[in-house]
Amino acid sequence: VERLYKLAEHKRPNVIDMMKNGDIHFIINTPSGHEAREDEVKIRSGAVQHKISHCTNLAAAEASVKAIRSLLENELTVTPLQEHHGIS
Repeated sequence: VERLYKLAEHKRPNVIDMMKNGDIHFIINTPSGHEAREDEVKIRSGAVQHKISHCTNLAAAEASVKAIRSLLENELTVTPLQEHHGIS
């Protein structure tokens, strides 16, 4: 986890720089206020352009982190829906 400069601060490196460089793989951005909302649009569009997963609230971020952790710790399996309901 690394905190970056806000886009409105006009300092570098910022999140857009790091997305372009391939240094970011997941973004948690929880904007509040008018200035942050303007940054959010740029961050979200950069994330989509560079195919980077992103969350804009802590509940979604927590769920994403739990899912990633589960994938790293457990083997992914597929179970037919019929098996869950005891249908042949």
